Amino acid sequence: MGAENRYNAQGQRMVAGCIPYRREKDSDTVEILMVRSQNGHNIVFPKGGWEVDESVQDAAIREAQEEAGVHGHVRDELGVWIFHKRSHQQWETNPDGACEVHMFLLEVTQELDTWPEQHRGRVWIDLNEIEKITLERCHHNWMREALGIFIQKQTSSSLIAEASPNEPRHTLSFNASVRCRL
Repeated sequence: MGAENRYNAQGQRMVAGCIPYRREKDSDTVEILMVRSQNGHNIVFPKGGWEVDESVQDAAIREAQEEAGVHGHVRDELGVWIFHKRSHQQWETNPDGACEVHMFLLEVTQELDTWPEQHRGRVWIDLNEIEKITLERCHHNWMREALGIFIQKQTSSSLIAEASPNEPRHTLSFNASVRCRL
């Protein structure tokens, strides 16, 4: 039996996830990391249940390690979305499968050779190619919205530039209805 998950006041399962990214040294190239979905047909960002004994940031870091095989530092919160889990799994408190997901930026510091969900694979995608790939292979609007915020942050500031691990993290608020042309 796994750890106990958190639920919000509406009975929705609480989830933490991230957009892992890296910047090539001595270059402006930024890449983001995605993994194959459970069904293997699409690509998604690492995410999963936020357990009662951890912070939301720790949950996002754990999910990145389990699903994508990377370690890193949480930088900024991208926002909070409600989505409906499409799997057969239903919860007694929430029969429609609604989840509240908190998404973060995760600056990748290490790639692991082996990890728990390695069978899902991982793919690094150049930010310049992301629009076409997410349209074809990422079917979750809320993930594309989070990616749009990432792109907006990338193009409007240097928040994604390498930062010291001891540097204070800034939490920025964004309207969850931000749309981008993806």
